[in-house]
Amino acid sequence: MWRVILIDDEEYVRVELAALFPWDRYQFSLIAEASDAQTAFKLIEELNPDLVITDIRMPEKNGLELIAWIRQHYPKILTAVISAYNDFPYVREALRLGAVDYLIKAEATLETADLFLSRIRGILEDRTSTRHKQEELTDNVAQYLDLATESFWRDTLTGALNAAEITQRAQQLNIPMEKTWFGIILIHLNTSINQQKRQALQETLTNNIQKHLGTDWIWNLVNLKPEHFVIIAGRNEESPDPEAVEELQRIAHQIAMDITVKKTVSTSTKLSLLANLPQNFRILKKIHRLKAANCPQGPLPFRKALSYIHANFTKDLSLAEIATHTGVSKSHLCRIFAKYAGEHFNTYLQRLRIERAKELLCFSDEHIYEIAVKVGFWDSRYFSKIFRDFTGLSPSEYRRVSPLHEESLNLGGER
Repeated sequence: MWRVILIDDEEYVRVELAALFPWDRYQFSLIAEASDAQTAFKLIEELNPDLVITDIRMPEKNGLELIAWIRQHYPKILTAVISAYNDFPYVREALRLGAVDYLIKAEATLETADLFLSRIRGILEDRTSTRHKQEELTDNVAQYLDLATESFWRDTLTGALNAAEITQRAQQLNIPMEKTWFGIILIHLNTSINQQKRQALQETLTNNIQKHLGTDWIWNLVNLKPEHFVIIAGRNEESPDPEAVEELQRIAHQIAMDITVKKTVSTSTKLSLLANLPQNFRILKKIHRLKAANCPQGPLPFRKALSYIHANFTKDLSLAEIATHTGVSKSHLCRIFAKYAGEHFNTYLQRLRIERAKELLCFSDEHIYEIAVKVGFWDSRYFSKIFRDFTGLSPSEYRRVSPLHEESLNLGGER
């Protein structure tokens, strides 16, 4: 039903018109009446009608002032005029202000009242239809932009676009390029899930991304393959913040915590400009393949312990702390760790730190002592000793012979 407010300073006129108009026939409902503009202001603000039918000549503020006020504050509300013969100049002004129709009081009959409401109903229906079409068009445009944006990120990551094409499409989609540094989080599902569960997982990821990335990062979630979700996170800065990669790694862990299916999560070790994102992703996939090859299997306490270790390996961890986190005793954790990891907790922790150090040696230009601190060693000489025990090389020797370090240097010194 279209909701109507009727305004006239003469009560008998309101009574006659209320009885004359065939409201129900044209799906109108008379919800309120007013005798002056001031009362009408309050009713309009309170009830938000679809149509206001008003007299022109009224005490204090007249109908023209009311129509102008409605046009300014409530442009979606239609206005129509009821007036006397000698008010025609005012009627013309009312139409100029936006009134859609008028009815001469002296000519108000069942027939003219019927035509009056019929014309206004047609206007309301046309406007509603137009609004629906505009809303549908807006939705279609938004859907197209979403699809075009995801296609852009997918083509960029997979190397389907060259540098010029990346620039052109990014500009078309208003994706920032200058002074925006991008990192990548790759989430690999280690088990198959159906489409319904995948959709629920995507919604969980989206909510977690919004929660943990905050306003400091711009981001996009991309379905790269059935088993892959890729989060592209960018920050607008003059130069990449050295702490941003560590922040992104912490965020990646937080985002993945609510994912109940088995997965492997990897984060890029550098931030890069958009043009170098394909190369950065190529390096990340090499790291990810090594990590996925060693994806742990075992009971929940063991997997919880590994998750906790991977999130906190740069700290001074103890078996007792991890046992408390997983809810089992130290002795039980020690047994299941040896069984499913194939080595003692301390050995596993050192190996994890060395693997992370190898990534930083390959994909950053940080000093050896800086890398030592970042992976949980507070003594660089002890770090070098442990590194040699695991690899047979010193950290500097490993950096020199690594082919991945050469590829990383081609990113132009980006972090």
